[in-house]
Amino acid sequence: MVTRGPLLQRPPSRIRIRHGDRSLELRPPCPADAPALVEAVEASLPELKVFMPFAHVPQTVDQQYERLVGVQRDYWANGDKVFLMWEGELLVACFGLHRRTLNTAGYEVGFWVRSSAAAQGLGTVGTRTLVQLCFDHLGCDRVQLLHSAANQGSRVIAQRSGFQVEGQLRRFTTEPTAAMLADGASAEPVTVITSLVRDDVAQLGWYESHRALVDVYDWRGVRITPA
Repeated sequence: MVTRGPLLQRPPSRIRIRHGDRSLELRPPCPADAPALVEAVEASLPELKVFMPFAHVPQTVDQQYERLVGVQRDYWANGDKVFLMWEGELLVACFGLHRRTLNTAGYEVGFWVRSSAAAQGLGTVGTRTLVQLCFDHLGCDRVQLLHSAANQGSRVIAQRSGFQVEGQLRRFTTEPTAAMLADGASAEPVTVITSLVRDDVAQLGWYESHRALVDVYDWRGVRITPA
């Protein structure tokens, strides 16, 4: 039987994850993270440019600082929730829970992984952690994940996390410009929509065992005791 953890009135201050012999931490970004974020994006540009339109925009510390001011505000004000994944002092991935579902008790999960940390299971462990956060602690009914039909990495992460394919969306995202296409952007016009709903949780083979790998800390920094 799958149990549910205590609901949080405010989002967590951080989440620690044991991934094999590695220690990872998810936490909301702050403006001081701007230099590390710019560095991680620039270190991953060839891969990010394929599916991430933001990677085609020049990255500066000042621009990211201004953006993170708003990201931090939204996080604590019940808006979108962005998490940076750290391994020690290295920024290895970025995840987000976005308010893009028609169901107000739902989020859309998105992510990108630093190129040097790709194919190490970080996308899967981060996605599973946020799925569990949504259902255990945020009172969600639905979590959806959308990806380009050409994005095999995201497809594998969705499958490993148990997301069910609901359909294909044609021309769902803005068509890349000629300059973006010349700079590596994918021309794939189809987006795949997948989801997990609360009713699916009991059938997720990874769900209970994953709880033992994760420590969630509330807004005060106090570890949440599992139910």
